[in-house]
Amino acid sequence: MASQGYPQQYQQGYGQPYGQSQQYAQPAPGMAAPPQNPEEWAQMQQQQQQQYVQQPGTPGVDGLSQQMNQMSMGVPPAAAPRAKRPAHAYHTDLLDTMPSNSVPLPPQQAYYAGGQQQPEVAAAAPGKQYQGQFPAPASEMFVPAVPESRAQYDGVQRPGAAGKARIDFDSLPSLPDEQAEDQAKFLTQPYGTLERSAPPLASTDFAAVDQGNANPKFARLTVTNIPATDALLEGTHLPFGMVIQPMAALRHDEEPVPVLQPAGGPPRCRRCKAYINAFCSFVEGGTKWVCNMCSFPNDVASEYFAPVDFTGRRMDIDQRPELCKGSVEFVVGKEYYSREPGPLHYIFAIDVSESAVKKGIPDLAADALRRTLYGGAEVEGTRLPAGAKVSIITFDRTLHFYNLSPGLEQAQMMVMSEVDDVFVPLAEGMFVDPVESRTVIESLLNAISNMFNSIKIPEPAFASVIQASLAALEKLGGKLSVFLSTLPTWGPGRLRLREETKWYNTDKEKLMFAPQDQLYTQLGQKCVETGVGVDVWLFGSGYMDVATLGTLSSMTGGDTYIYPNWVAERDGPKFSSEVEHSIIRETGYQALMRVRCSNGLRVTHHHGNFFQRNPSDLEFGTVDADKAITVMFKHDGKLEDGRDAYFQSALLYTTATGERRVRVHNVCAQVTSKASDIIRMADADACVAVMAKEAAAATYEKTLQNVRAALTKKCIKILAAYRKNVSGSAPPAQLVLPETFKLLPVQTLGILKLRAFRGGMVSSDMRVYALRLVRAMGVKDFGAFIYPRLYGLHSMTDEDCFPDENSVLKVPQPVRPSYSKLDEGGVYLAENGQNMFLWFHSRVSPNFLRDLYGESVSSLKELNPTTNEIPELESRLNVQVRNLIRYIQSRHTSKSLSPLMSRQGLDGSEHEFASWLVEDRNCENMNYVDYLCHVHKHIQLELSGAKNEDSSPIIGFWRATH
Repeated sequence: MASQGYPQQYQQGYGQPYGQSQQYAQPAPGMAAPPQNPEEWAQMQQQQQQQYVQQPGTPGVDGLSQQMNQMSMGVPPAAAPRAKRPAHAYHTDLLDTMPSNSVPLPPQQAYYAGGQQQPEVAAAAPGKQYQGQFPAPASEMFVPAVPESRAQYDGVQRPGAAGKARIDFDSLPSLPDEQAEDQAKFLTQPYGTLERSAPPLASTDFAAVDQGNANPKFARLTVTNIPATDALLEGTHLPFGMVIQPMAALRHDEEPVPVLQPAGGPPRCRRCKAYINAFCSFVEGGTKWVCNMCSFPNDVASEYFAPVDFTGRRMDIDQRPELCKGSVEFVVGKEYYSREPGPLHYIFAIDVSESAVKKGIPDLAADALRRTLYGGAEVEGTRLPAGAKVSIITFDRTLHFYNLSPGLEQAQMMVMSEVDDVFVPLAEGMFVDPVESRTVIESLLNAISNMFNSIKIPEPAFASVIQASLAALEKLGGKLSVFLSTLPTWGPGRLRLREETKWYNTDKEKLMFAPQDQLYTQLGQKCVETGVGVDVWLFGSGYMDVATLGTLSSMTGGDTYIYPNWVAERDGPKFSSEVEHSIIRETGYQALMRVRCSNGLRVTHHHGNFFQRNPSDLEFGTVDADKAITVMFKHDGKLEDGRDAYFQSALLYTTATGERRVRVHNVCAQVTSKASDIIRMADADACVAVMAKEAAAATYEKTLQNVRAALTKKCIKILAAYRKNVSGSAPPAQLVLPETFKLLPVQTLGILKLRAFRGGMVSSDMRVYALRLVRAMGVKDFGAFIYPRLYGLHSMTDEDCFPDENSVLKVPQPVRPSYSKLDEGGVYLAENGQNMFLWFHSRVSPNFLRDLYGESVSSLKELNPTTNEIPELESRLNVQVRNLIRYIQSRHTSKSLSPLMSRQGLDGSEHEFASWLVEDRNCENMNYVDYLCHVHKHIQLELSGAKNEDSSPIIGFWRATH
């Protein structure tokens, strides 16, 4: 697997911290280059075999030299030829249930399982479910309940009598293999957005060419062939929706969204108000244009007129991006204003209560803001958008406002002790230019860490800070970032501890998912009306009531960041990087969004972080590059087969520099009356993401048990529909998976193992946090979230993680997330787009540790468990690992990804790492093999028409085994 090319600055060296210009390191001077001929390979092999020898007296490291040699030693074996994929479906043959006259599939198209009885599974590993990042030290070495070796897996007798065929685990559909194949396809060629093919996988690093359809990074339909009727759609059981990430970041080699300022404003349909786009047609000599959404003919304004050729194509179409591009931005005038727009205003509110001071929050927040605003002492100016202004507030039981006027020698503090009726005490100096007032701001940030050390006030007045900030931003709009260390128990909106563990996995559990005080809902609504987005940063060591405090973020388009079991040394760098990204990323404010679709279709509902007054409009305090909105559609009539259906999203917002714009994304898809075409051209990644978002919305009304059952039932219905509509000729006992959805079972299993949905003892804070994260995620980030990637660092070749002559970084292919795939003595870098682990087997080679961390480290116990940085060394392995980390960070920017250490048998974080092994039995759910067998069993019941009251294999499985 290799990544796409990157700018030249990525190739110049190494050592840049996260958040700055990221670079891929080249081999350091004096470092051996990869061998170029057999003689060099032989010499390298001999040298490496001498280097990686087992240390005397080190138990259980036999054979590790051979494993380590895989990094760069020996002549590389010839790559095994890849079996050709089936043309239409991925077939699975259950031999012991197949009729005697049936013909088995070719080996490359089949894997073998037993019958349909529930297999015997070993008891789960003892221990409770852990909720925090690192909730407790590991009491014993982690050993999964599933077979942990390849031999044990191959020896497991799957359902059926002795002598029956066993499941070949390696023949199960593999997501890493599928992703690597898709990445290779788009490694050297771009994706044209009007191609009549499914878009690249969401995990693929690709460049798109806008041909009139929006880039898939902006919008992904679940079905790219639209069903002609509602009955046809229901027959496939596929979700019909679109995931829109309107401000998504593009690759450096992709054309940015063109910004236009047509005279008289953007042309719009007089009937449906859709914006003119590449799919509109011109008639009557170019004097009218026909709306593609509602077919209404509109007059062309005189200043917009251009002649057309004999085909009806405008002569100036290539000079009109709105007529040839799928995504454009229009600069709009006063008719789109609700107030005069201006640059973005930022308020940073820092908790300085006793709890915050003990945790070092004021000091770390001040450092993070200094780094974000100015980037370092040697940097002139600010990193904020031009014209932006900032304000700083600190709070405990009282609120502290600061006059930051540039003429002052130091900031002037004003204290407000009456928090039940707040107001803004400053007429001037509240908001200042960060460049003009740099000296005053930096002196205040330097002093904050010491100002409150001797003042021990335990309770912060959180709601009062929100009210005061709203008053300050009432006529401006902007962004509010609040840093909170403990449950707010003072002033208006004071909260109480309401966590009831006895409610877990009961019908009452969902009561803890709703805000306990409606004041926060009212504040969230006022924030949206004012055009203010709220980011909340929580550093609790206990219950924080995310359901209530996070309401502000979920309603205004902001983010909630939570650091459970906060440790400053370990979590501080991650916090600092996330503050920087939150403020520097592309952000707009005072936003309004509407999605339109063709006649015959209608919008039914939406999912995401927003406020909604009516069925069609979504309102945001702020909107940024990381947020996605999901829109669900339904048929209003019959569509004409062979014609096209159209979808348009329009986002009205104010840029951070104070310009009012409308960003428009257009998507066109062909209509079909064939179920096979619908399934073949479906976007599986988008379908899976929409399934999870629908499930997240249902958790507030249904029990988690019912939500999990519905997810599995949806998976079964989709696969059974394929059997009914497409492959009905296959034997009933044969599991036939469509090529598009052959990975649906393992992806559904990954959803079920998220904290948002899994059973067991999961705190309401962590569950609500995960639920809101799922609702606002884009498709790419969600795919990584449900199926983490594991990279074997001990088995990298010399070419891995270095850019080639074409500036293409060669990234090793991840292994499947299963304990059976982890080598003894291996080291793995695991990431899910939100966090990253560096996992060490207990028998890792001391020489590996020296190459990675330096000569002073030769055993796992010598490593600092709170460190999350790799030192800069000249060894090839060290450079490779740092390059791989930088590549992953560049692919997932919504959260800071720094490797958290997880040493087998030593760190409590290993329990979290174990929950990432989604193909194993964990998180109160089955492993991949058992889940696939149960899905097949229920598909057979679905096809036979048998009544199946227990539609969830998981529920039936756990009833039978507990």
